[in-house]
Amino acid sequence: MKAWIDQAECIGNGICSEISPETIVLIGNIAYMRQNGSVFAASEGNPEGRNGLAAIPEHLEEEVRDAAEECPTECIHIVD
Repeated sequence: MKAWIDQAECIGNGICSEISPETIVLIGNIAYMRQNGSVFAASEGNPEGRNGLAAIPEHLEEEVRDAAEECPTECIHIVD
C-alpha cells in the first residue's frame, strides 16, 4: 500500500499525525507523509502531493487507513 497527502486540501488539524505518527508528520500546520525517516515535503528536498507517494509498512496500513478516514478534508489518498 502507498499513500500521499494533498497539501492544498490539508487544514492541519493534526488528527492524522495523532493516529499515525510514524507515517504522517505536521510541518507548519500541513501534513506530510513520512517513509523511513524521509518526509515527502518540498522543504525537506523531497516531492510532495501526488509525487510524494510513501510506501506504508504492512503493520502500519490500518492506522494510515484510519487517519485517512478521520481526515476532515479527505486529503489523504490511499493507493493499494
